[in-house]
Amino acid sequence: MKQKIVFLIDSGVSVKEQEEAYGIIADFRRSFEVTTIAFNGDDDFDEVGFSWEEAAGAVRVADMMVIVGEAIQAHSVADLLGEMKADCRLFVISLEPVKWPEACKGKQVLQLLRRIPVGMRRLKRWLVPFTIFVDSYGVIGYFDLKDLVEQYPLKCGRAETGTYWQERRHLEDLVEMLSLSAYYRAQIQKLSVAETLENWVEEAPLLRQACDSGALRQALEACKMRMGNFMLVRIPKETTLTFNGQVYKGIEGIKQADGNGTVFSSCHLFPCFDSSDYAYENRYYRNYWFCGQNASARAIVQSLKAGSNNCCIGEHLPKESLPMVYYEDGRETMLVAYEKPMNCL
Repeated sequence: MKQKIVFLIDSGVSVKEQEEAYGIIADFRRSFEVTTIAFNGDDDFDEVGFSWEEAAGAVRVADMMVIVGEAIQAHSVADLLGEMKADCRLFVISLEPVKWPEACKGKQVLQLLRRIPVGMRRLKRWLVPFTIFVDSYGVIGYFDLKDLVEQYPLKCGRAETGTYWQERRHLEDLVEMLSLSAYYRAQIQKLSVAETLENWVEEAPLLRQACDSGALRQALEACKMRMGNFMLVRIPKETTLTFNGQVYKGIEGIKQADGNGTVFSSCHLFPCFDSSDYAYENRYYRNYWFCGQNASARAIVQSLKAGSNNCCIGEHLPKESLPMVYYEDGRETMLVAYEKPMNCL
């Protein structure tokens, strides 16, 4: 499941800025589960389409709350802040410093003193690069390393997160997940093993024991040794990509362009085991390249050997095969390999 973010929009914000804010919020939906609520900063809550119970319920389960406007000290907003869970991150975007209500004590808070649209865009840039997407039939985007380390074991049915990260295979999985996240991959490529581990333990203290034992170091060293000198990331399938000047609106845009001279593919039907499978199975494993009519690049690409689930993408890719996209029908994420820089719009 995606991280949950609640936006509280102050009715005192100008109509123009409100409209811009709602436009930017729409873009947040790519990476987050979004709830947007308008409120009257004078005193009373103005739940547009929400009852108080619904608004408070959304706040109770939120991972982040963003207050757009300066009325954070209003009674209605303070009441909502009292509903926040302890580890919920709170952001306030306004031009003037605000007076923090009693309910904010002990919360993780950050105020962005910017015009509303500028602050919203800055917040989006600050949040999205850290998101770690994992392979799943439902988009599971973890906000950062701390969130992944604390929440992923629960998803796997383990109640004790500390012991989960003592097992070598789990640490290897963790490092692989991080190596497919743009922010953490760049960190692994740029920094030494010691510097990377120091950053990780500072961000996610639960990893301290695994780091002290040397197990995390071994997993990171192995990853760093085999890592290709390019970007290989897992991102939502709806992400707009730009390759060779051509814009593709997510995996559907790539599918539509397949065979038009700029994109070609190698697609394999999911395995079929009985007559019912053969009659109804229509899902494919899909590898896409963007070398167009370049004959030498095509020859190199066509010589690549597929691995598990007919996936040709991996750390072994030669630079002539980049960029490349791999997608399994039914998944909510895709793998993208590219040389820096490349636009992910």
